[in-house]
Amino acid sequence: IQVSASASGSSRVRVISNTLTLNGNDGVSASGADVRDLLLRNNLVFDQGARGIDIDADATRGYDADYNLVAPTDRA
Repeated sequence: IQVSASASGSSRVRVISNTLTLNGNDGVSASGADVRDLLLRNNLVFDQGARGIDIDADATRGYDADYNLVAPTDRA
């Protein structure tokens, strides 16, 4: 799931109760200074090719996440 800023911004995005697995990329990714008030709740993120949850520093204004279960890819 990609959340990114556009000319009008991406505010008050809610990502709730998703199962994300084996997509070969980040599970949830947010970037851009106009991303604000992102809510992540009750998501299962497994075996992504990169990162489970990747929130750029510019996108942390109002960022709120809880009750997410993230398991890394087994890179053994």
